[in-house]
Order: sequence, then structure tokens, then C-alpha cells
Amino acid sequence: MSSKFYTQPVKEVPLWEDRRRKLPFGLPWSFTKYILTDMRLKVNNGFLKRREETLQLYRITDITLTRTLGERFCGTGTVTVIANDASSPKTVLRHVKHPTKVRDLLLQSVEAARKAAGVTTSEIVGGGMRGPAAPPPGGGQSAAGGPGPAGGPGPGPAGGPGPAPGK
Repeated sequence: MSSKFYTQPVKEVPLWEDRRRKLPFGLPWSFTKYILTDMRLKVNNGFLKRREETLQLYRITDITLTRTLGERFCGTGTVTVIANDASSPKTVLRHVKHPTKVRDLLLQSVEAARKAAGVTTSEIVGGGMRGPAAPPPGGGQSAAGGPGPAGGPGPGPAGGPGPAPGK
């Protein structure tokens, strides 16, 4: 019996594709393949046991480019992607050709994906991704007045009543 799918899959536009390269010559002799589409970053690796990691672009929070001396010699680099994702918070694209172009393309694609999804990032440490209508973390009011995070005491003497001194 064959499987039947009743929904049309979303068409993704491939933007970049490369293989992990081996040093010292920067040749693509590996079983790791990187694919960037307009919606996702995919990392396929393995020979006998294939594994595919998929990361939604709008979840990416930071992109770092590193180039060792050997990588600069071979024209490659390593792009590290940090994301707000439970299964793969850190994805490393090792030894890719034209790493600066890859990083720039990733930055542009992430911004476009966030805009298309209507997602904004919170610059608060420990904060996560939220949509435009989401309440602030903790559900409390700002430090300018009123209760603090999660309905706790206010900001202290400068902004109103706070915890009693010495407690």
C-alpha cells in the first residue's frame, strides 16, 4: 500500500549548497552537505547512516565566521550559527568555500525569513523569539513603575516602594 499526501508541499528556493571540505587542500571529500534555502538551513551527513538537521532561518540569533591560518590558505572558513532551537542550538558549517559570502547570504536570508514570519527577537538575556503581539517575559510591567517581573515588588526607593531595608 502506498502513502498518500493531500497537501501541497511548500516550495523552497535553494540559495546555496556546498560540501564540507577537507584540509589541507580544501577539497570536498566528505559526506557532509550544507543546503541553504529561503526558509531553512539543512545539514546532511553520514554515509551508511544518513542524518539531516533542519533549522528554520527565523530562529537564528547569531552568526560567527572564523578562519584559521589553514582555512585562509585553502580559501575556506567555518561559519557558526546560534539559534533559539532546542534540538540544535549551535550548528557549525565547517570548512566551506567563500565563507564571507555564505555568512552574508545567511544574514540576508535570516532577516527576510523573520520579516516573512512576522517574528522579532528579544534583546534581553535569556529572552527568546516572540511574535509582534506577545507579552513581555515575566508578564510584569516595566521598571519605570508598578510591579516588577511576575508581580513582585517594584524597583525600590527610586521608583516607589520596594523591599524593606535589611531584608
